[in-house]
Amino acid sequence: MKRNLYHQSQNTGNLLITSYPYDYNHWEFGTPHFHMNYEILVAARGSFDCFIGEQTFVLQEGDAILIQPLQIHGLHVHEGSLVWCSTFAEQFFIGVAAVLSEK
Repeated sequence: MKRNLYHQSQNTGNLLITSYPYDYNHWEFGTPHFHMNYEILVAARGSFDCFIGEQTFVLQEGDAILIQPLQIHGLHVHEGSLVWCSTFAEQFFIGVAAVLSEK
């Protein structure tokens, strides 16, 4: 049975940062999901479609998109493309902001 929406629990929690590439389509990425961490998706090679809520964005090589906590989203990687994904806990941003504010 295909899920309509789910909580991606591995991207909710205290991990400050995770980062990984993917170049294939898997039910987990295409199925609408949400989590508590921020997520940045970068088209490292080729292109991909990303939907956030009701809007769809086509990202080309070099483009990036920021997904905020609790936004329902998903993506479809185009053939031959590579997407780099990084998720950040709120504490990561707070720590970076504290360091940068003194520079």
